[in-house]
Amino acid sequence: MLITKPRSFFCGSSFSQATNARSRRTTGNILFIIIQIYSKCRNFIRKPINYNHKKLCGITDYDEFKNSSFNLLHELLKTDDNYAKIKTDINGYAEGTRDVTVANVKASTSNTKKSIQAVDYSKSMMSEITSQVTQDMEMLSEKLAEI
Repeated sequence: MLITKPRSFFCGSSFSQATNARSRRTTGNILFIIIQIYSKCRNFIRKPINYNHKKLCGITDYDEFKNSSFNLLHELLKTDDNYAKIKTDINGYAEGTRDVTVANVKASTSNTKKSIQAVDYSKSMMSEITSQVTQDMEMLSEKLAEI
């Protein structure tokens, strides 16, 4: 059986006061819950994302410090290796420049000039040989034409 009450019953002042009190209480509870959720989220966000995962795996702050120290040491050793390579290259370059003197430069320059002259002479010899071969071919073709 459905019980209906007249509209005037719900519109009375006592009902609106009770409704307002109930809604304020509900709103207060909702705000309290939102604040609690916000504070928990804020605390979680402040920590690194993988912090909880690390805690579950048993990784401590000391382990992180130790790993970062080893990484730093590894990078420093790589830097030392690079420095040693660069130093070796510079020393080799310095030794090479020590051997270079003005006399060596002049000698290599004169050798280069002689090499260029030899190449030019070879070119002229090749052109002479080519002309000789063409003359021989013409003579042979004339002799073949006579036969």
